[in-house]
Amino acid sequence: TIREMIGEWRVGYLFTKEGTGSRWEIFIKNFPIVRLYGKKFIDQNNVKAWIYRFLGIKFSAPCASAVLKEIKFRDKVSVSMIYNYLPMIDNFRKVDDDIVMGIMEVKGEVSVYFYLKRM
Repeated sequence: TIREMIGEWRVGYLFTKEGTGSRWEIFIKNFPIVRLYGKKFIDQNNVKAWIYRFLGIKFSAPCASAVLKEIKFRDKVSVSMIYNYLPMIDNFRKVDDDIVMGIMEVKGEVSVYFYLKRM
């Protein structure tokens, strides 16, 4: 549920077999300095989608604000994060109370598989 997503989460990635990933996945794999640190879900209408950490300081990207909605994704209702200014949607499915799996779609095309772990 949306309520279960509230809080801070650390991001981890699930990469596909070498040579089969999307452009986004290839970028993330080859430029680890720009990898996301996490996401912060403040409430349904206030999400910091991209939190980075550099020299121990956390900061968020202002262009990556988002909202949470429950929408149908692959025939199941899921919590999804819809970016305010970017053509992206992150769809989440619960694994357990502290881990959710995510699929980032850019313009309807699956781009990155990842997971979030509650901090």
